[in-house]
Amino acid sequence: MEQVVDYAQLKWPVLFSRYFEVSKFSGPTLPKNQFIMAINSKEISFLDKSEKKFLDLSFPEIIGIHTSRISLLP
Repeated sequence: MEQVVDYAQLKWPVLFSRYFEVSKFSGPTLPKNQFIMAINSKEISFLDKSEKKFLDLSFPEIIGIHTSRISLLP
């Protein structure tokens, strides 16, 4: 059974991802400024709202990440 899960994880990595809604403020030109980021053990994928992939980045391709959190608490 473990082999089946390992195979599925390699074959369909996006299904084994954590998803985050993101907004782009700077960086390379992308088709959208708001999209979904899927992070898994293989790569980071960027998807539009219909979950269609438009960019994949392997971890060695990423040279920096800047984050900011918006607090919803008063």
